[in-house]
This record gives sequence, structure tokens and C-alpha cells, in this order.
Amino acid sequence: LLMKQRKFLYHFKNVRWAKGRHETYLCYVVKRRDSATSFSLDFGHLRNK
Repeated sequence: LLMKQRKFLYHFKNVRWAKGRHETYLCYVVKRRDSATSFSLDFGHLRNK
């Protein structure tokens, strides 16, 4: 479940006045580490949660 690049850049652009940006996003990656290696179990984003 990936967010479209255009939407990401719109909501996360570093601007002084964020007109029209009224949503909150949290991007996450869940990893498991076994000894020296790690691998992703899940990833995605939550919107307005």
C-alpha cells in the first residue's frame, strides 16, 4: 500500500503556509531483526488516524 508520489510531495513539501493541506499521514515500516540481518514484515501509511 504505497502512497502516490504526487500526493506525498503535495502534503510533505516544506512550505511556510500549507494552504489546502488538512490531512495527517503517518508512514511506517515494521521490521524484524534476527541476529545481524533484518527484514520488513509490513509497510504502509495511515491517514487521519
